[in-house]
Amino acid sequence: LADEVIVMSGRPATVQYSQTLPQRGPRSLDQLYTPEATDMLNILREQIKIARQGEEPGA
Repeated sequence: LADEVIVMSGRPATVQYSQTLPQRGPRSLDQLYTPEATDMLNILREQIKIARQGEEPGA
């Protein structure tokens, strides 16, 4: 739904990763299943995983 996706790090929060999506505006469900969209989702999942590893326990 957004035109840009930002992954924040753990505390103190900083921008860890930023990605501007290639197609702006409303997108169809079919666009979510293209190889490009799948690749982007995999990158985002990896970046979120990295951000979570940097968090302090109990934070």
